[in-house]
Amino acid sequence: MNSLNKLNNEDLVKVYISANKYKLSVEFIDLLETEIYRRNISINLLQKPLL
Repeated sequence: MNSLNKLNNEDLVKVYISANKYKLSVEFIDLLETEIYRRNISINLLQKPLL
């Protein structure tokens, strides 16, 4: 998907986390996971943001 290529790594991870949070379609989440894997990005979903 060309639109995913336009996202930087940080934005891609934010979209992935939001997609899971709001339970978007499995197909969309799979596309995001594929792109994250392709870019070799690791995600720690248990990590809390620093405030």
